[in-house]
Amino acid sequence: YYRFTGEDILLYMPFIKESVKFFDEHYQLRQKMRNGKPLDENGKLVFYPSTSCETFRGATNPIDLLAGLNACLNSLISLDGQYVTTEEKAYYKEYLARIPDYPMGKDEGITYFKPADKWLKVMNVELPQFYPLFPFDQFMFGDAEIEYFKNTYKLAPDHLKGNIKSWHQDGIQLARMGMTKEAAEYNTKKLQDSPRRYPTFWGPGHDWVPDHNWGGSGMIGLQEMLMQTLGDKIILFPAWPKEWDVDFKLHAPKNTIVEAVLKEGKVVQLKVTPEERE
Repeated sequence: YYRFTGEDILLYMPFIKESVKFFDEHYQLRQKMRNGKPLDENGKLVFYPSTSCETFRGATNPIDLLAGLNACLNSLISLDGQYVTTEEKAYYKEYLARIPDYPMGKDEGITYFKPADKWLKVMNVELPQFYPLFPFDQFMFGDAEIEYFKNTYKLAPDHLKGNIKSWHQDGIQLARMGMTKEAAEYNTKKLQDSPRRYPTFWGPGHDWVPDHNWGGSGMIGLQEMLMQTLGDKIILFPAWPKEWDVDFKLHAPKNTIVEAVLKEGKVVQLKVTPEERE
């Protein structure tokens, strides 16, 4: 909200700070209860017991939690003094240093992201391995790690990927990986009319009718194909088929509006408001 609008967020800061602090204090306590020391042998927090999304149960150091904490802590450190004091920033930097690295694996020499360091059982159909990409923006289009995410998608079990139902967000992640053909095919299916009287009454997927998550994740997937906003950057057409003509108007951070027209693979019109954000 703050990144896009610049509006005052002072009212929300106590809740944000206490939420972040919970994970530090609670899991230090849990680890100390287990072996008498609050951190592991490398001076890192141990997030156990936890889950990676709702799928990987009894997880240690789930990747979605690590990505979320990295996103929150770095964002807090970037805020100015009216929101975060110098002392608080020092604490958040120390806290960041205690966050474990993202869990990685190798399969026949192929490096990929794991949902957690380890887990006890699988009970749902989610792909938390991609949460560092979206929604937590820890990697961006063009980063070397994108290749690891592509490996992760390739190696994921078939029953965990490709599902267009409900909240499944493969279309967003495919766009974030720059996989244009796959993103176009997936999001086209995602945004097809429902078989009901009202074309946006999707479902039932895993939940109910109308399933707003079905359309919402499809809309985000389509927008991520058109434009990605990571950090201070605005990237146009990172995963957009050249043969798809489009005329769009979208919002970006810092109260920015981007309007563009693409015809036959060429940008024929571009307007960015305010101009200094172009």
